[in-house]
Amino acid sequence: MLSEGGKKSTFLGTITTRAPRTGDNPAFDSHFLRTMHRRLLPLLLIAPLLACCFQSEPQILNPYIVLPPPRMQMAAAYFELINPGKESLRLGRIQSPGFKSIEIHRSVIEKGISRMRRIPTLELQPGQRVQFEPGGMHLMLSGYRKDPTEYLTFPICFELLKADGSSVWLERQFEIR
Repeated sequence: MLSEGGKKSTFLGTITTRAPRTGDNPAFDSHFLRTMHRRLLPLLLIAPLLACCFQSEPQILNPYIVLPPPRMQMAAAYFELINPGKESLRLGRIQSPGFKSIEIHRSVIEKGISRMRRIPTLELQPGQRVQFEPGGMHLMLSGYRKDPTEYLTFPICFELLKADGSSVWLERQFEIR
């Protein structure tokens, strides 16, 4: 506890300290509250604007790779792809230093038999969420360049094409399961 008053300089400004009194709580001191209000109110007002700006980038959530039994050269990757922006995006190239080929596939049932069909392109509308999950759409990873059992994660890079011809690249680490 402080026995004498003093001044302390902080990022909020200079705070004057004094010897505490019984039952006195500096957090409820009116000067302290006014100072905090003046300094923090602008930050609180601008925070939602900054959050909106950062959420316009495409997002990849919960990425993971399921490895096949030994000696098989194909694995599957699952995740959620979100387009929070205001323009449509098209999924372009998908690359990884760990695999020779990566394709988008969808599992379908034909005549009682589950089959995988390649999807040549995928359009993401503004605000759309696409789930890549077992039994549905997924990434088919083939031709290991590195032994995936030696790693905890693998990077996968996604090219997202905009309507104006420009592109955005996303790289995410996919957990090996």
